[in-house]
Amino acid sequence: MATGTSGKSPVYKKKKPKATKPKPKVTKTSKPKPKKKKGLLSKVKKVLKKKPNNYAKKAGSKTKLSKAGKTQKKVDKLVTKRKSATEKKQYKKVAKTQNKINKKLGSKVRHTKSSVKKKAVTNAKWSSASKSAKKSGTTMSALVKKRAGLKRGSAEWKKVQNQINKHYGVKKKH
Repeated sequence: MATGTSGKSPVYKKKKPKATKPKPKVTKTSKPKPKKKKGLLSKVKKVLKKKPNNYAKKAGSKTKLSKAGKTQKKVDKLVTKRKSATEKKQYKKVAKTQNKINKKLGSKVRHTKSSVKKKAVTNAKWSSASKSAKKSGTTMSALVKKRAGLKRGSAEWKKVQNQINKHYGVKKKH
């Protein structure tokens, strides 16, 4: 016992705790993130980063391609062939190569010279009309969408249709 003038024991003051930020509440739904495993997948990703055009090589294989990889490689060659034929407007060749691509991918759709040519002409007209529409501050897609929401033959529909015709170069007025 401490002796003093009053004969009472000394009183020690308690220190106030420092203000701390409240801890976030942990709920049952929040789960800790799993640690990344360095396995086969990470190795494959590294290989893909180094060689982006390896057409899905089998894991652990350095030279052989998987069956899907071989098919994709052949399809890619056919696509480049088709692009060059399209640029030269060789529609028969385009149709043939597209049919080969479809066969490789398991599709039964068949193309003919006339169907390919018709689509190419339609695409060319659309692109020229789109360029014309952009110059006037709108897009063909917006005009077609606007027209679709209107009643055919109404004054507004006619106005929009006349704009579309103008961009296509058609002189008909509604």
